Amino acid sequence: MTKARNTAALAFPDDSVKLRSAFCVGVNTPSDLPSILQRARTVIASLRDAANLPAVKAKGWLPKDTDALETAANDLGDTDTTQETSKGGAKGATTQRNQQANQLYDNLLTLQNAADLEWPEDPEDEEEADYTEVRAEFRLATFPPRGGTPPATPPNPVPPAPPAQ
Repeated sequence: MTKARNTAALAFPDDSVKLRSAFCVGVNTPSDLPSILQRARTVIASLRDAANLPAVKAKGWLPKDTDALETAANDLGDTDTTQETSKGGAKGATTQRNQQANQLYDNLLTLQNAADLEWPEDPEDEEEADYTEVRAEFRLATFPPRGGTPPATPPNPVPPAPPAQ
């Protein structure tokens, strides 16, 4: 777009109305994507206009440059459409992720319960082995931990050195 606008400014230096209306020179707002694409389509149409073609061609702008600009604008428009379409599915995707997270949590609680039954923290039979090591290996404790991580105790401050005399 910048190169097309610069070429138009060289081709029509004394026609500020045409530069602004047909080539959108100096028009930069609104800056949302649909507005930018609309300005690009306006510039492309002006570059293809038979009345403007000789002047812009004389300043180095070629029809293949217009084709490249149009391809870029179309590709960007397709990307915007895809992005907007994807936004609609975001709510469903969030719901699905939440359901999967809840299922994972339930599965972890089930596994923890099975492990607690197999390797109890306090065996009822005094002669049974101590399962502390097994439980530590499999990190069997309350999941998720209640109350979060305890805050780290800050080290005691070092007293200042006495002044040298």
